[in-house]
Amino acid sequence: MSRTTSVVYQFGIVMLIACVGGCGRKNEDFVPTPEVALEALTQVLDAWKAGLPAGEIAGTKPLIFGTDTSRKAEQRLVNYEILGESPGDAGRTYVVKVKLTNPSEELKLQYIVVGIDPLWVFRQEDYQLLMHWDHYMPETP
Repeated sequence: MSRTTSVVYQFGIVMLIACVGGCGRKNEDFVPTPEVALEALTQVLDAWKAGLPAGEIAGTKPLIFGTDTSRKAEQRLVNYEILGESPGDAGRTYVVKVKLTNPSEELKLQYIVVGIDPLWVFRQEDYQLLMHWDHYMPETP
């Protein structure tokens, strides 16, 4: 099991516990402020640009986890531009234009930021898989 898949499973368990024992908390209680969400997204994208794998962003307070099972192993983030917040079903959703190399691509991606402490930054595809209790199945070599 990859580190990213493990992180996604851990988040699923945390969410299940939160749903079962929510103590009266509402979804809105787990939506970060726009400033905090934007900073978390920036931290995750900067880590990717620095060549770090998805997962825990060391040294952040509150703790930040980034999940992105769609990354290609050798592909690197060259540059990104956060285009802004967009409507979404959960947390805060941002549209990000990314420029990648190896192979070269320019994409518009959506990221969802949820949580308070820790904060979770999901690529939209990962969030959708998690909400449907599904997961990424890498091809076996």
